[in-house]
Amino acid sequence: MHFIHHLYIYNIKKYYNIFFYNIFEIINGPI
Repeated sequence: MHFIHHLYIYNIKKYYNIFFYNIFEIINGPI
């Protein structure tokens, strides 16, 4: 159960990073 919880947190962090990276790309995209 702890392993599943850890995996869930890991996936949230991963998708958060992808989400913020995409926003960063959109803001700083074509100059």
